[in-house]
Formats: sequence, C-alpha cells, structure tokens
Amino acid sequence: MIAAGMCVQGSIEGAEGVYVRGEITGDLLINDDGPPDTGTVVVDKTGIVRGIVSGRRVVVLGTVEGPVIARTALTLGGASVVHGDVYCGQLQPGPGSVIKGQVRTLTAGMDALAVVRAQRGV
Repeated sequence: MIAAGMCVQGSIEGAEGVYVRGEITGDLLINDDGPPDTGTVVVDKTGIVRGIVSGRRVVVLGTVEGPVIARTALTLGGASVVHGDVYCGQLQPGPGSVIKGQVRTLTAGMDALAVVRAQRGV
C-alpha cells in the first residue's frame, strides 16, 4: 500500500498487487504471471499516479495521468479521471467517470505495454 500523504518518485514493479492512496510519479507495473487472485491495482479516491498503470485488474477511483492497461478488466469509480489511453479486456465505467484518451480493447497476443512504450519513445 502507498498510504495517503506518501509520495513515491520512480517506477514500481511487482507481481502481487498494490493499493494507492498517496501519489506515485513513475510507472506502476504489476504483472499477472502469478495465481489468478494477484495482479490487481487499485488507485483510491485520494490516489494519483503520474505514469503508466498496468495490471491484471485495475480499479481507478482517483486520478491517473497516463495510460492504463488492464489485461482483464478496468473499473472506474464515479469521480475517477484517466488522462491517457486505456487498453483493457472489459471496461466498467462508473457514473461521472472520465477518460481523456482513446479506449482500445485488448486482443489476443497484443502487447499493450510495448505499444505504450513505443508511443512514448522508450
């Protein structure tokens, strides 16, 4: 967990999952190579991520300033805002949620992270 009031500078990578109540300036890349109950990213109402957010399941209740990759499902809470393109298997938008970018459905074999990195010149 990244607690409210905490500010992380730099990327976070892992396999389990993460709950963000604070701020992250950097990419948040959670892989889904583990058991089916791992790979979840939650950006709480007070959470802000400035960078790529990637996980098996992604729940945004706060703000993401960058692309979101949700390999199975992306859930957006009522006051959530995503400033970037979205790549997901399923999209579950809440009333009042905002995506300021394009929404693309993931297809078999698509490497959305490679696509996003290529767009950024990384």
